[in-house]
Amino acid sequence: MSRYVRTRYNVNKTVNFRSLSDEERRLIYESALEVLERTGVMVYDEDSRRVLEEAGCWVEDELVKIPIGISDWAVKTAPSKILLYDRDGNRKLDISGHNTYYGPGPTNTYHQDPYTGERRRPVLEDTRRVGRVCDALTNIDFVMDLGTPTGVTDTIADVYAFKELVENTKKPIVHWGFDIDQYQDIIDIASAVVGGLENLQKKPFMFLYSEPTSPLLHSREAIAKVYFAAKNKIPIVYTPCVMSGATTPASMAGTLVQGISESITGITVSQLTRKGTPIIMGGVYSIMDMNTTVFSYGAPEFQLLQAGIAEVAHYMGVPVFGTAGCTDSHTMDGQAAAQAAMSILMAAESGANMVHDSGYISAGDTGSLEQLVLDDEITGHIGRWKTYLFK
Repeated sequence: MSRYVRTRYNVNKTVNFRSLSDEERRLIYESALEVLERTGVMVYDEDSRRVLEEAGCWVEDELVKIPIGISDWAVKTAPSKILLYDRDGNRKLDISGHNTYYGPGPTNTYHQDPYTGERRRPVLEDTRRVGRVCDALTNIDFVMDLGTPTGVTDTIADVYAFKELVENTKKPIVHWGFDIDQYQDIIDIASAVVGGLENLQKKPFMFLYSEPTSPLLHSREAIAKVYFAAKNKIPIVYTPCVMSGATTPASMAGTLVQGISESITGITVSQLTRKGTPIIMGGVYSIMDMNTTVFSYGAPEFQLLQAGIAEVAHYMGVPVFGTAGCTDSHTMDGQAAAQAAMSILMAAESGANMVHDSGYISAGDTGSLEQLVLDDEITGHIGRWKTYLFK
């Protein structure tokens, strides 16, 4: 036994990565609440406006101003822990704390053919292949489609995509839909797979997905999906895609404030509709590349904003949807590897919970299975490093 006794001694078991102080996180969160009360948001869904007005929000036509007491209550009421299962009902993801899981993204306009390298519009076979590849990759934890399929009825392409994913992977699925009718079809398919809606509610193997429109606009289709998910006891991801200097203020703090206020609107509608509805905030935060006017997935500001949203979400106690494994590069090269690695590491260090857009190239315009496999390797490398270093 050592003759020296250490007092007031702490052992660091995780990386000390912080981009924001506790005071900065508090100020950003409280500023987002203030935006909702003073500026308000445009809500274009009648049911959502009714729920907000009945709770005490100020409603004038489509403009809704949400008192801080209501929005803060909703954030504190939303679950801080969500369990997601696989298709067979086995528990797979504990979405809470700093647990981090990775998956691809949805709705790319183009797909990189894995055999010819051609950049073309996605077809249903691509969706099928994405499901199978994701199912085989060790470090990919959930599945999205990597491209909206063409060659099917346009208005239900989302339903076709979900059917292909369900048939070709057992892993949890995060899926989008055009509107409520398609959401209902998607839930009906998922319910049939597990033997009924109640079984799906008890052990969900899929999240619905929706996005507001920055700045501070919640289209009928977007916010109605939150209301629909809450009524059906189905978890949902509600995340804005904000572009600093274009759809948000130019400052990174202002971008975080606006994007978080948009997420809190969805949280408020969900909790007022059904208290305890599982909902994930977060989103894709970056800047506009002034050379091309495209949304940059490789900018250093992208990394900082993604870390910032994760840290504020942890302060709020709400699970967060992150973004990583993506690149502005159009091909498999050093740029693609470097940008993907930096974003995956940043997501792990900041503790984002569900991290999507692995497999994105061309600034998110194209889905690539080659990039997805590379991201799987990078994710495994970072996961192994953290396991050895901190356990």
